[in-house]
Parts: sequence; C-alpha cells; structure tokens
Amino acid sequence: MKVNPHFKLHHVGDEHILINEGKQEVNFNHLISLNDTAAGFWQEVADGREFDVESFTNYLTDHYEVDRDTAARDAGASLSQWLEAGIVTQA
Repeated sequence: MKVNPHFKLHHVGDEHILINEGKQEVNFNHLISLNDTAAGFWQEVADGREFDVESFTNYLTDHYEVDRDTAARDAGASLSQWLEAGIVTQA
C-alpha cells in the first residue's frame, strides 16, 4: 500500500486531520481525523514508501506497549478503513 498523495496531514488544535488537496471541492462531511498513533504512522509513510499490515504492526510494537496479536489486529482494521476511505491505495 501507499498513501494517496492527494491527502495531506494537518494539525488543527489537538486534532490530526487528513485533507484531500487534490480536488477543488472538499466535502466537509467526510473529513478524516486520525488519532496520535495513526498520525504518527502516516508521517512515517507519507514520503511514498510502501507499507502493509506487517509494517504497521511493527510500528505499533516498536512505539507502544502492545502485544503483537493486538497490534496486528488493530493495524489490519485501520488499513482496511483507510483503503475504504481512499486515503491509501494498493501498490
């Protein structure tokens, strides 16, 4: 997977918001908010690097006190949501 290059991460107050900068019209009903953990991983791969569930799992276990099974489950669920939202693409 790769991040969709049209989406850029912005910090608004304490929030991490992804905004599609590739379209002239923005539907504000579909703003995408990321928690600190997801925003941290997004920043790691925003340079266009390919990633998968395994690399997200590794990020979680390297940066947080979480067991590998929980990290893998959370990484898989997050990436499925990201694919559905169109903020990442299959490489």
